[in-house]
Amino acid sequence: MPADPQISLREIYRVPVLTTKRNGKVKQIGRVDDVLFDLAEPRAVGFSLKRPWPAALFGRRFSHRYLARSVLVPAYDAEGAQIFTLDAQARPPRGLDWERTVIFYGLPVYTTDLQKLGKVSDALIRWEDGTLAGLEVSAGVASDATLGKRTLPASYVTGFVEAQQEEVPHVLVVDERAKTCGYAGGLASLAGKASARANAAAEKAAVATGVLAGKAIAGTQQAAKAALDSETAQAAKKRARDMWQGFSEGYQEGRHSD
Repeated sequence: MPADPQISLREIYRVPVLTTKRNGKVKQIGRVDDVLFDLAEPRAVGFSLKRPWPAALFGRRFSHRYLARSVLVPAYDAEGAQIFTLDAQARPPRGLDWERTVIFYGLPVYTTDLQKLGKVSDALIRWEDGTLAGLEVSAGVASDATLGKRTLPASYVTGFVEAQQEEVPHVLVVDERAKTCGYAGGLASLAGKASARANAAAEKAAVATGVLAGKAIAGTQQAAKAALDSETAQAAKKRARDMWQGFSEGYQEGRHSD
């Protein structure tokens, strides 16, 4: 891992968490199901793990497990896939209250002037301390398909607004400047890339056509020059032959005249 590793929510979800038992055997204790952020600040503090056994057998209560970010170590398996290993020596931070955490993915995003931008579709976190490094906001399927998703710097996040009722979700609040942030992906971006590729191809074809046309013109000029040279040479030869014939006849007549 790099000195300041950053990892996105997409890379974390469904990643297996492994632990080594006392007998040396490696056991999977679950897969990351959700990333939990502290309600007091935009910082990832832990994960919800879905256990490998079905909830129907052991109940919903035992089908999930919560682990602090500090007890997990990012790693890779033999095939290069992302995994997490459980650090048996690490201890979760004191005062960590799971009731004071929020699932970040899918969280509604509003600006400080109460304009809704969409929902959190991805985020980039710094693994060392869990702080937010970047944010991706989706405005819906139609918007994602046409415009793409809006990307926001972490500095634009001002905090959370806690829900006062259980059925109402928490809200992530961002600065008004987030409305000017650009989009990534979508048909507009693809169309722009396609247009750029088409322009490049057209320019390349035009250059090739120009080169071919230049070669054709040069070839025509050379052919014309060769033909001209050929006609000129033939005329010169004919004139020289006629002159020599006239001179020869005059010489013979002068030589045999009385």
